Amino acid sequence: MTARRDTAVELTVVSRSDAAMGVAVIEFAAASGRELPRWQPGAHIDLMLPTGDVRQYSLNGEPGAATWRIGVLREAGGRGGSVWVHDNLIVGATVHVAGPRNHFEFSPDKGTRYLFIAGGIGITPIAAMARAAAKAGVEYRIEYAGRSRSSMALLDELVDAHGEVVEEAGVLVLSSCKEGTCGTCETRVMDGEIDHRDSILTPLEQAANDVMYICVSRSAGPKLTLEL
Repeated sequence: MTARRDTAVELTVVSRSDAAMGVAVIEFAAASGRELPRWQPGAHIDLMLPTGDVRQYSLNGEPGAATWRIGVLREAGGRGGSVWVHDNLIVGATVHVAGPRNHFEFSPDKGTRYLFIAGGIGITPIAAMARAAAKAGVEYRIEYAGRSRSSMALLDELVDAHGEVVEEAGVLVLSSCKEGTCGTCETRVMDGEIDHRDSILTPLEQAANDVMYICVSRSAGPKLTLEL
């Protein structure tokens, strides 16, 4: 504990927002203005509270960003750490932080398919892992559960980055496996580049860029036009 305190640095809260009911997303930058160390998905930081307690929170932003971001659920019946964070870490406040440290590191491998499962505030490390999987172009799926939609942190962000978009627009698309293996959701592509994530098309068929399996594949550019 003492060693971690000796290596702690002072960070300033530069942003704070409500990510869900009872969940605050807090972003830190170094009070000195120096660059923060880079981290890998799965990493966490130690917040040194004035009470002498230490609390660990998973990082869930961009590993190479100039700031560190955490999500904190206010637990009124807990040990008091999350309540202190919610009540005191407003924009401009400072706190000493040690880390990052990682006992849950995720490094996506090509050819491996990933299933991310999270419940409630447990989505915070998973969000960073899913972002890394998307950037690496590997196959993945997220299963995220909560008591209610309003209590699910980062939900809108996750849907924007990873969510089945045509269904949200009210278009019915037949689908069975939802893993890119059965071919039920085959859809003709009229325009745009495809990020193929299915296990059906051959590399030559993928290069033709004229059909995709929309349960898992995504747009590789800013716009994709489908025949629905």
